[in-house]
Amino acid sequence: MECAEFKHAAGAEPQRLSAAAREHMSRCTACERYAQHMLSLDDLLQRALQLPVASPMRARRRPRSAQRTTVRWLAIAASFLLTAVIGAGTWLVLPAMTLASELIDHVSAEQDMVAAKQPLSPGELNT
Repeated sequence: MECAEFKHAAGAEPQRLSAAAREHMSRCTACERYAQHMLSLDDLLQRALQLPVASPMRARRRPRSAQRTTVRWLAIAASFLLTAVIGAGTWLVLPAMTLASELIDHVSAEQDMVAAKQPLSPGELNT
C-alpha cells in the first residue's frame, strides 16, 4: 500500500483500517501521524454532534410577550380594515352631489332666465 491509498482509507474511516493499511502505518511515521490526526478529528466531530439540541416544539414556540404583540398588531390591522370598508361603503351608498348634477341644475335655471320675456329690474339683478 502507498501513502496516497492509506490517506484515502484513513480519511474515510480512521477507526476501521484494513490489515494492509495498519501494516503500512506501522512502517510509515508520516501516515501514522496522519491517522492519529484523523482519529482526533473524528473524535472532535463526534463530541460536536453530541451537543444537546432544543426540541423542535420548544424552538418554534414564541414567548407570551411576542404572542401578545402579534395579537395587538392584528387587532390594529383589523380595525383599520374595518374603518376603510365602512368608509368606502358609506361613500358609495349615500347619494352625493356631483359636479355633473350641479351643472345640469345650473343649465336648467339658465334656460328659464333666457326665456324670460320681461327685462329684470336692477333690484332683481342684485339678488
